[in-house]
Amino acid sequence: MRLTLLISASFFCLKSVVSAQEQPCGTDWINSKFAIQNPDKAVIRQQVLQLINEEAMHAGVQRNTYVIPVVVHVLHKGGPENISNAQIEDAIQVLNEDLRKINPDTGNTRSVFKPHAADFNIEFRLAKKDPEGNCTNGITRTFCPISYEADDRVKDNFEGGIDAWPVDRYFNIWVVGRIQLETSGVIGYAYFPSWGMSGNYGVVMDNKYMGTIGTAQGRDGRTLTHEVGHCLELYHTFQSSCGGNCANSGDYVCDTPPTAEATYSCSFLLNSCSNDASGSASVFSSDVPDQVENYMSYNQNFCQNMFTKGQKQRSDASISNTFLAQVVSASNLINTGVADGLNLSACSLSPDFSWSKSQLCPGDSVLFFDMTQNGTPDSVS
Repeated sequence: MRLTLLISASFFCLKSVVSAQEQPCGTDWINSKFAIQNPDKAVIRQQVLQLINEEAMHAGVQRNTYVIPVVVHVLHKGGPENISNAQIEDAIQVLNEDLRKINPDTGNTRSVFKPHAADFNIEFRLAKKDPEGNCTNGITRTFCPISYEADDRVKDNFEGGIDAWPVDRYFNIWVVGRIQLETSGVIGYAYFPSWGMSGNYGVVMDNKYMGTIGTAQGRDGRTLTHEVGHCLELYHTFQSSCGGNCANSGDYVCDTPPTAEATYSCSFLLNSCSNDASGSASVFSSDVPDQVENYMSYNQNFCQNMFTKGQKQRSDASISNTFLAQVVSASNLINTGVADGLNLSACSLSPDFSWSKSQLCPGDSVLFFDMTQNGTPDSVS
């Protein structure tokens, strides 16, 4: 099949500056704002949370791996934020390795926490069928004027963004040039599933923290892992400071030691709380260090390498008590094209491309990147 590129020049300047990482995750802020704006939903959410909290305290059960169909919406202005398919696939790979505890650095978990590290038995797969049943590679690309001032408006096609694909069928990720909330330094944020079926559910990501290659070159790719944790109803390990009984305070998980505040270093000397054994459900019999290895902390510099069994039980409870139960259902995996053994050979070639820069002067060179879906073109002109 012949692929023809129609080129037009757009002359504008883009400037991307990420401020100091004072609050890299905007999840707490955005969910608090949503609660104020939606008091009726906040009441219902508390009822759902009660079910999740109670079920999460029970022993986990053996189950098959949950598969979650995912769609990545790239919101761009024609610049480097229009990241490649390869970078998106790399980000999904890092996420799945972390969820399945097959990440290369899992051996770095300290011995005090190693018995509590968990395989979540969850796998994210890029969708192969869109909501209308057409073939897709699970990636959409939309020219978005607010890509570098991104907030929830990128989830609205009237604001230049793109509406979520049905949240009871797909997990939506929006990738942007820069996130700009009222809180500073945000590189990603997410919504909790306990809010119910809302077009806001999913993750918004700064492209420079999506995976480990391309615009995220040299990063560890764990920001997406952290935000997906929120989408499974996991809280920060430093939630509510040192808290009290681990069953009903803090992050509501009893094998993540309480942490007094967010910390960013990878120091194994951190030990900010002394009530680690508080509550009959605690797995610790004495004070232990802060679990800087946990993906739901802020500790970076390639320090994070684990989820815990308690967090797995909580994520399982969030799936079984929310619309996520439909997302992982066998029928939905077939409808979205991600079920094992499906034959999708009938999918037709869908040409697409991106470019290395949009501001050109006479004599400049520009690189074009083939992003064709469902196959490879025979020729390009």
